[in-house]
Amino acid sequence: MDLDAYHELRISDGAGWRTVSTQPSVGYEDSNTAFGDVRMQAYRSQISAFTDAIRGNPSGGGTGLDGRAGVEVCIAMLTSSRERRWVDLQTSSTGV
Repeated sequence: MDLDAYHELRISDGAGWRTVSTQPSVGYEDSNTAFGDVRMQAYRSQISAFTDAIRGNPSGGGTGLDGRAGVEVCIAMLTSSRERRWVDLQTSSTGV
């Protein structure tokens, strides 16, 4: 996994790298670009989804299963880095 927090998310599945998600480029040269409207909209959307979920309204946010999948990916990345080997998410040690 290769995440450029200012542009795209790429994943390699053994057949090569592929881009799975992109977001508008955000400048990070100074505070005016790093914390401008494009970047801050992501935070506003997250807070809005969070408060909608608390209120019992449809939030458009992730589910508990999405969260577990994210944790599984993080654990797999750490294991891969530590053991210097490919980690297949379907057979990782998390059991998720």
